[in-house]
Amino acid sequence: MRRISVQYARPGMTLAKPLYDGYGHAILGQGAKLSTEWAQVLGHMPVAELFVVDDRNKDAVVSPLISPELEGALAEALSRFIAGVQVAAERASVVIGARRLDLAGGSPTATRQIETVSQGADPTRLLQLMSRVVEQVIATDKGGPTIAGCHSFKDYDHVLPVRTACLALWMGKAAGLKDIQLMNLGVASLLQNIGYVKVTPKELTQRPGASWEELAFMNVWKTDDNGGRANGALPTDDEMKIICTHPQDGAEILGRCPGISPEAVEIVLQHHERWNGGGYPKGLEGTRIDLSARILAIADTCCCIASKRPYRQAFPPYEAGELVVACSGGLFDPDLVQIFMEQIPLFPAGVMVGLNTGEMGIVVDANVGLVGRPVVRVCHGPDSSEVETPFDLDLSDDEYENVLVTRAFEY
Repeated sequence: MRRISVQYARPGMTLAKPLYDGYGHAILGQGAKLSTEWAQVLGHMPVAELFVVDDRNKDAVVSPLISPELEGALAEALSRFIAGVQVAAERASVVIGARRLDLAGGSPTATRQIETVSQGADPTRLLQLMSRVVEQVIATDKGGPTIAGCHSFKDYDHVLPVRTACLALWMGKAAGLKDIQLMNLGVASLLQNIGYVKVTPKELTQRPGASWEELAFMNVWKTDDNGGRANGALPTDDEMKIICTHPQDGAEILGRCPGISPEAVEIVLQHHERWNGGGYPKGLEGTRIDLSARILAIADTCCCIASKRPYRQAFPPYEAGELVVACSGGLFDPDLVQIFMEQIPLFPAGVMVGLNTGEMGIVVDANVGLVGRPVVRVCHGPDSSEVETPFDLDLSDDEYENVLVTRAFEY
């Protein structure tokens, strides 16, 4: 089988695995052949990738880190939770824009408004499902962690946090976090942007530069295939100040929400702090930033960059990962970036890759733990002609130390 990003779906391709949307609904079965209509519509659904039949790679083993049904149930629960908080915020007329509610000033009205928003939704279902996700992560010795974004604008706020949480949890496990710490990290990953319910106008969160790391990446890392430069007006300085209040706003809401731990609230508050002290809201630096918040910073940035936004196309997953690596020691904790490199393959099993020898092949085994050294089944020679009998190169072997993966195709 071969793994491709959803935007490369073409009529006539046959699915090697059932296809689920971001809410865990099976939309096409194994063996289904993509019609013209399906190939077009998939790019607008909460689907990141699909697996298509390729007889040259029948023995590739691809297993998700978390079952798609559980991921989907979590996205559904998150959608309902956010909707409840949003309705409560509107009813309480909590508006951040022209002014900020100042809890430190002891305003009874402000306190009542925040409490109203906090009580607007019950997180019980979210917490139950996240507990099951953490159990699956802990029980998995060798799952299939991948960089996955979201290509559907309307599902972005519900589907992407779940994918971010899965990436963060795998990193957290590798970093030695205990069960309860993983639970807090997972909950914070889901709810990190709940403070956006208090940002007005809402369209500010859909503008280029709403994530300042993203804008920096877009300006310095441009190829023909990636997201490129932003299309649309950048937020003004005043608008950025409004956007940058969302970690504090989220912490205020969640701090009064029954069942959300103080540790998860602190991670939400710090998820935009950066290793070099250039983040917000407090400008914390280095190990003064909570370990889980440092992990979430990497996972969140990576998944956001790999997502399609109203003002740009998605970056390929492997480029999103390379961008994170490029910021090691600057934006991100270098020890955690090392864990990221070792645990999250840039070229997972099933991806078609190009080698510096001019050959092309499909990754059979990502060799997780061996950075950038997968097992590649060579299918095309340097002249692009198809190889009569494909053969495997294990790039972790010393004899292939000079053979490098240079790019991915349709991923």
